[in-house]
Amino acid sequence: MQLKTTRKNKKKPLTGPLPAVSTRAVVCAQLALPLEAEDTLADVAQLQAESISPFEEGTYTASYEVVGKLEGQLHLLVGVASDEAMEEPWHGWLKGRNALGQLRLDLAALGWIEAMRQSEPALRKGTHLAVLRVPQEELIVLFREGVPLFFRVLSGKASDLELQRATMLVLSQPLAANAEVKSVYLFGIQRDGLSALEEVMGGAPVVFHAIDSEEGAEALLQQGLMARAEGTEARFDLTPQSWRDEAKAAQQRRMLMFVGAGLAVLWVLCAGFLLLKPKLMTHRLKEVQKQIQAQLPERRAVEEMQHRIALIERYQDRSNSSIELFRLLCATKPKGILFLSLTFRQKQVLNLTGTAEDTSEVYTYKDALQKDERIQEVKISRLQQDSKTRKQRFAIDITLAGGEEETL
Repeated sequence: MQLKTTRKNKKKPLTGPLPAVSTRAVVCAQLALPLEAEDTLADVAQLQAESISPFEEGTYTASYEVVGKLEGQLHLLVGVASDEAMEEPWHGWLKGRNALGQLRLDLAALGWIEAMRQSEPALRKGTHLAVLRVPQEELIVLFREGVPLFFRVLSGKASDLELQRATMLVLSQPLAANAEVKSVYLFGIQRDGLSALEEVMGGAPVVFHAIDSEEGAEALLQQGLMARAEGTEARFDLTPQSWRDEAKAAQQRRMLMFVGAGLAVLWVLCAGFLLLKPKLMTHRLKEVQKQIQAQLPERRAVEEMQHRIALIERYQDRSNSSIELFRLLCATKPKGILFLSLTFRQKQVLNLTGTAEDTSEVYTYKDALQKDERIQEVKISRLQQDSKTRKQRFAIDITLAGGEEETL
């Protein structure tokens, strides 16, 4: 699995509705990290995505975004979504608008959050609770100084009791610790849930922010998505990599068709000249050959794209990952062996040290590792008895099959 690293949108006018994946279709995790972790966000987000994903490897897309910085902490949102679940609603939609791989597949919750923050400036100061209740989605968001500390999605049209429970759950989250809610803003077409919120919030005022219709709710969402698309901070993108590859391949095909059509026209013109002026035949043939040679860079570009696609497919194969390698070391280990250290030397050489009850266990472990196709060579570099513990201390050099990039 590789996290999406979306490039900045080119500065060109955005027209028409923008896509957004329903929050109910995305598994999300929200983290608070120290500012010093900013340089390792991608690694942290990837580990978090792998831990929360209920999908099989290679069948989902993950992305992350820093939703705000507050009190010396980075508030990070990580989300994963099944590629299959996004295929029907969004692949054809984007392809029909010639926007496949061009527009970010944003998260609806982030669009709603931005729209509510723009519609109600009070959310940018102090601690407030925002509740969205529209047919498209029902959402509870805890804001502090404009930063969404935590949000929760309600399933369907929640009852008053479900709304109260969800509200209390949001306020009980660790990210909401010591949060004193000044007010609650209810965004909705109707006042459903207003009295339930007043009851659960005690003395905090509940303000109703009316939305005129379902179309008005969609317009509010598009307002938030448009603001995110035109900004520079938003980077959340659930577009599967296969869609991007498809868009690039289609662009290459169009280029080749254009080049082929140009060559066909050129050939017809040359044939006409040859029929009219036989003396120019040799000269025109040389011109055609020059034109064919001029198309070689495009051909090489196509071959390079095919190579990249093959490389991506190899990266998606997790059988040679570091986790699988460590699992192999543990699964083949005899009971009497204990690991002391595990280090890499010279790119493809893994140095493993440990202790064993007797020498036979070390040789048994060596033979077991050698049988795996991912291991090229296993060599015992040191084997001696510890004078204090009377155990056998050993060091094994394991040479991995294939390049470093494919193994880890």
